[in-house]
Amino acid sequence: MDRKIVADKVIGCVADHFSIGAEKVSETTAVGGLNGWDSTTHVSLILGLEETFGVEFDVAKIGSVQSVGDIIDLCSSAVSQQA
Repeated sequence: MDRKIVADKVIGCVADHFSIGAEKVSETTAVGGLNGWDSTTHVSLILGLEETFGVEFDVAKIGSVQSVGDIIDLCSSAVSQQA
């Protein structure tokens, strides 16, 4: 799956998860940088992304993400390994 498609899906999921417009989310948006983004909502978001992409993420990699861009990279990597 093309990274742009993955990015659009991730940004859409983040926007939906936090009930904001997708225009307020970018690759530079920091984890925790949106109102209400705490450890619980982070886990919920990651679980939602796993369901959206039909993948399971390595727990160690989940803990290392610092931005939406990192999440996009994580999803892209997981999807490409699945193919």
